[in-house]
Amino acid sequence: CGTTWLAYRSWTKKSACPNVETSDNPVKQGFSMEKVPPNLDVIVIGSGMGGLTTAALLAKQGKKVLVLEQHDIAGGNLHTFTEKGYEFDTGLHYVGGKIGDKRSPARKLLNYITDEEVEWEQMDDVYDVAISGNEEYHFCSSWTKLKKELKRSFPGEAIAIDKYFEIVHKTAEYIFPVFMMLKMLPESAFNVCTWLFCRQLGIFTKTTKQVLETITSNRKLMGVLSYHYGDYGEVPGRGAFVMNALIASHYR
Repeated sequence: CGTTWLAYRSWTKKSACPNVETSDNPVKQGFSMEKVPPNLDVIVIGSGMGGLTTAALLAKQGKKVLVLEQHDIAGGNLHTFTEKGYEFDTGLHYVGGKIGDKRSPARKLLNYITDEEVEWEQMDDVYDVAISGNEEYHFCSSWTKLKKELKRSFPGEAIAIDKYFEIVHKTAEYIFPVFMMLKMLPESAFNVCTWLFCRQLGIFTKTTKQVLETITSNRKLMGVLSYHYGDYGEVPGRGAFVMNALIASHYR
C-alpha cells in the first residue's frame, strides 16, 4: 500500500513552521525540507477535496504521494469555523449522488478512500428551502413531491414545470455522461462527433437563464428553479445550464 505525506508552507525562513506543534498527526505538521521523503511518485499541490481524494487514490495504488498545503490545516473548503457559538461550514454542507445507496458510484468511491470509516446520515426529505419575498418553496429529494408543491404554488405553470424536470433529467442522466465519454476521444474524433450531434449537445452552450426562458416567462418561477446557483458560484445569466441540471439532479 502507498503512503501519503502532508506538508505545509513555512511562513518564516526557518525550516519548520513555528506556529504548528510537532506532532505525528500529518494534518498538524509544519513544513520542512528534512521531512520530504525521497523517491516520491507524485506531489499534489493543495489539500482541498480534490487534492486529498487524488492523493488517497494514488496512495492506495501503491504510489508515494506528498501533499503540499500553504494553510496551517488541511481540508480546503471542508473547513469549519465557529463564530459567536455557531459552527459554519465554508463549502461542503450536504452530499447527494445517492450516497445512501452503497451501490452508487459516489458511495463506492467515498468508501474506498475512507476505508468505509465514514458513516452517512440521511437528511430530512426537505433538504433546502427557497425563499422569494414572503413565500417559501420546499425542495425535497422526491421529484414527485417537489413537482406537486411547485404546481400548487404556480398553478398556471404545470407544463413548464414538467418540461424543466424533463430537460434536467435528460441533461444530467444522458447528455452529460455521453459528452464526458466523447471527451476521451482523440480531438479529431471528438470534433466530428460534436458536429454530428450538435443539436443534442447544444445544451452545453446554453446558460440557465436561456434554457428557462424557453419554457416559461414567469420570472418568479425562473428564480425558484435556479435558486441553487450559489452551489456552483455563477448567476443564471452566466452559469451553464448543464451545471444547474447536475446540481438539481444530484439530491434526488
